[in-house]
Amino acid sequence: MPERKPVLHIDYLYDMPLPVPLAAAIQILNTCHALARAGASVRLLTNRLQASQAAILREYGLAPHPNFDIVQLFGTPDDTPQSIVRAVQRDGMGDQPQVIMSRGESGLRVFQALRKAEKRQTQIYLYEAHRFVYTEAKWWRRWRKYHLERAVLDIVDGVVCLTEGVRVALDHEFGLHQPVLILPSGVHVPVQPPPSDAHRDIDILYAGKLIKRKGIEDLIQAMTYLPEHSLMMVGGSPAQVAELEKQAQHLRIDLTLTGYVAPSQVIDYYQRARVGVCPLPTGTSLIAEQFTSPLKVLQMMANGVPIVGTDVPSLHNILVQDETALLVAPGQPRALADALNTLIADRSLANRLAQAARQQVQPYSWENRASSLLMFIEQLQNGATPPQ
Repeated sequence: MPERKPVLHIDYLYDMPLPVPLAAAIQILNTCHALARAGASVRLLTNRLQASQAAILREYGLAPHPNFDIVQLFGTPDDTPQSIVRAVQRDGMGDQPQVIMSRGESGLRVFQALRKAEKRQTQIYLYEAHRFVYTEAKWWRRWRKYHLERAVLDIVDGVVCLTEGVRVALDHEFGLHQPVLILPSGVHVPVQPPPSDAHRDIDILYAGKLIKRKGIEDLIQAMTYLPEHSLMMVGGSPAQVAELEKQAQHLRIDLTLTGYVAPSQVIDYYQRARVGVCPLPTGTSLIAEQFTSPLKVLQMMANGVPIVGTDVPSLHNILVQDETALLVAPGQPRALADALNTLIADRSLANRLAQAARQQVQPYSWENRASSLLMFIEQLQNGATPPQ
């Protein structure tokens, strides 16, 4: 009887409570779940669990899976390094391959702790980069964070970059000496066709964080040029919702704010939207301009929502002007309003763009994201140098 190939074990460590209204949670949970469905044994080691595992998965539209487990790990700052080392040094692993993966600030803490631990030959360290970490630290900690980020990028076996912009920036700043995988965000692509216009009762939809670097100010201003149309904004904290309600009253625009909505329920809003918008600005954040791979854009594409976006590098990676979306100059509320009005009025154009976008989004499925990651891991195991 042939010997069975050892099962691949993946430990993804990220310090966040669950559930939490962050895109990171959507991306990490869906990626881990897709890896489990692909046959890997996956643990997500995270912060406090504010509900049962089944309830957390249900919040994100996922079903329990025998290959996937969510484990509470991160405790007090003093306890964290020892907790990390104990958690990933599993007993009885033998020669079975194990991947230890993390990202962002959590990734720096994880791999800093593991630098002093004995690493087995079958272990692979993967750092997932979505941005610079050190630039967001307090100024008196920035120098230390800079050197820690550089050190982590040197000790890991591979780097997973969200976009080409992230790879270029990290290589310019630190010099990337390890194999790199460009791995954009993922999305669930419904099998059934999207609803027709007859079932769409939301004029303009925005979903996501209600913060400046997402272009919220430009979008609110754009609505002053669209007095006959309404905007629905899904997401945001109670304080952000209250502030925007005041602005809407002052500017006399038709605005509905839902506050936080569970990720599993956001799809209902996409399937009701006549037009979706992603108004990323320039000059406020490299994350928005060059580093992000917006989940909201992929979700709109997957659900047949015609899209208006801004002409920034992070959207060039996903959308094509006049083929899959209308793209306008960032920071131009009037141009944004004109494009939104065009798609609301011209439903033939809107449907053509939406259909093309839905065809183009297929490669971004969570299954394909997991498959690309597993292929990258296999190349690292075999000592091959994956193409960058």
